[in-house]
Amino acid sequence: MHYLIRVIGQAGSHEEAHENALAFADDLIERREFDYYDVDSPRFEENGHTHQLVSAMGQLVVQDALKANREAFDRALYAVRMMLAHYTDEQIYQNDFPDEARDYYASRHEFAVVGGYTHDCYLYGDDSVWGEKIQNDKDYAMAIQDLDSSELWVTSLDVHY
Repeated sequence: MHYLIRVIGQAGSHEEAHENALAFADDLIERREFDYYDVDSPRFEENGHTHQLVSAMGQLVVQDALKANREAFDRALYAVRMMLAHYTDEQIYQNDFPDEARDYYASRHEFAVVGGYTHDCYLYGDDSVWGEKIQNDKDYAMAIQDLDSSELWVTSLDVHY
């Protein structure tokens, strides 16, 4: 599955920021967060682009990533609530749900999404900023506080997991 992540990093230039983001993406692959990334893929218009965080486009791509984080969390939380309301503990434990139509994905995996233990995150801070997933608005605010905003950049990357 492919999706677009954003990597925030601190750097003195556009080129340095872009290279740092790719190096951090390599680290994420080594950590097995993703299989690979492709900066040349035409799948996403914004793929491979780096912007200053203080720019309008930089703010837009970060807000898009935070929105995607929230949507993934909300979908998973809804599924968890529905499973808890409609299935027994044993059915959930065994991951054994009747084959029936429903408006959510019934799987124990959804509990992991809610807990933040899956690939369902669209914003990261490289080692100069946060070093891992930025899962919500609070993480984002903490990640960039006390940093020189003129040296913060965001790079969009098409990743596969």
